[in-house]
Amino acid sequence: MRLNKTFFYILLGWVAVLGMTSCADEKIAIPESLIPKVITVEEFNTGNYNGKLVQIEGVQFEESEGTKFNGTTSNANGNKTVSDCAGNTFLLFTSTSRDFANSTLPRGNGTITGVGSSFNGTVQLELRTIKDIFGLQGERCDPTAGIAVISIKEIRDLYKGSNVNIADDFKIKGVVTSDKDGGNITSRNIFIQDTSGGIVVRFTSDHAFALGDEIVVVVKGTELSEFNGLLQVSNVPNNSAKKVADGTLPTPETVTIDDLNTDNHEGKLVQIVGVTFTGTGKFKDNKGNQTIAKDSKEAIVYTRSAATFGDDALPTGAVTVVGHAAEFNGTQQVLMRNKNDIK
Repeated sequence: MRLNKTFFYILLGWVAVLGMTSCADEKIAIPESLIPKVITVEEFNTGNYNGKLVQIEGVQFEESEGTKFNGTTSNANGNKTVSDCAGNTFLLFTSTSRDFANSTLPRGNGTITGVGSSFNGTVQLELRTIKDIFGLQGERCDPTAGIAVISIKEIRDLYKGSNVNIADDFKIKGVVTSDKDGGNITSRNIFIQDTSGGIVVRFTSDHAFALGDEIVVVVKGTELSEFNGLLQVSNVPNNSAKKVADGTLPTPETVTIDDLNTDNHEGKLVQIVGVTFTGTGKFKDNKGNQTIAKDSKEAIVYTRSAATFGDDALPTGAVTVVGHAAEFNGTQQVLMRNKNDIK
């Protein structure tokens, strides 16, 4: 089905090109249906432009530099997020069969032309040819510019037990301490940390921030709330965050099991020295919940089934466990980032 649509869009592109040429003394008129209608992101997302040629101005890709239109063997990886400077977003889809699927996304801001479509109820734009994004050559908009920075502790202190809708124009700045490539965190979440503390940031779609990136996050319009007891800044548009530098990872704070269970270190990178895993088997066994013990004290190390180290055997003997201090429904736990967090 997508192949037929793709052929149709390419045909539209060629017809548009032919329509702008002249033959002898006669110019061929361009059919009105081949002149793109200029619309906004919000108008496009209504779904009223399926099968129509549209042009959307003042937009840019949210993905990190070097990302490809698809670059894989699966159409499931063909969606990329495009945003305007107000934070409105839409999806651009590229199938593996397109000749530009392995091309790199442009980094500039400008105009995108394409044909509206939908898949399983999701509105998306499809390019006719690579030329439809040649207008993305302007300076990118920066939604984080000119906004005051407050500490992560100050954000955490706003939470008094019930959800907080943040109305003030603030941003937080910190180093990404989670590892998306390790698979032990969902693809929309990150942990960031500054000298005052750490917190989870949950984006509205998958992010591309890497372990060690220093980023700023605009928090105005987001929600400060707990998810299963873990405090996080939620509903963060992806273009409200920006990498500003290659950061320096904080040294994990050495804590005891008793310290961990006080909840005073939530969101921070910690290490517990000289603990022993009480069970055998793999990290992902027992629904990912593994008990560590020292001096008759116990805590939980949690591993997602998608973690790259989930099938690794639990270590024997005393080890140091590094990870994020977290909580799940009243139970304090450590979330490792990757297999190197066992020392």
